Amino acid sequence: NIIRGHSGGGGYGVYMDLTAASNAIIGNSISSNALYGAILIGQNVDANRVISNTIDGKGVQQIGVYVSDGDMNLITNNRILGHGQHGIMLGATAASNRVMRNVVLSNALNGIALNGTNIKRNRISDNFLDGKGIQGSGILLSTSARENTVSNNIVARNATAGITLDAGAASNSITMNRVYSNLLR
Repeated sequence: NIIRGHSGGGGYGVYMDLTAASNAIIGNSISSNALYGAILIGQNVDANRVISNTIDGKGVQQIGVYVSDGDMNLITNNRILGHGQHGIMLGATAASNRVMRNVVLSNALNGIALNGTNIKRNRISDNFLDGKGIQGSGILLSTSARENTVSNNIVARNATAGITLDAGAASNSITMNRVYSNLLR
């Protein structure tokens, strides 16, 4: 499927809200939407799968995949590039989500951001993040990130740090990552 160029109705490529649970977004080309490629938002947007999609912001979309408040979602084997903000963002109270085996390239702010009020027990593993000198950090864990695991990622050529933990991020496990050629000034 090709999902492209939505600017009305919120400007989302794929939008799941409220109690949308156990759905699959698989094998799509999602690009040039005004806001987000795929958004999963709401306290009961749980156990969804975002698999094997190409999500290209083409400098227009703000975030490739955004999970807000959802739990136990799987984001895997996607190619996510060229967004005005983050490639992937887990926000608000997102918990127990798995972000794994994605290729995340050239996003303006961060490749993967855990940024919300109580982000916990998420697993970020086996991803390839290449900022190509454009994006801020490859992986950002904000002040409220707790008990998350970041492991076995390749994080390269970001404009600041490969992996950033903001002041207040606590009890996170950062292990077995390859982090190189990042340009922290």
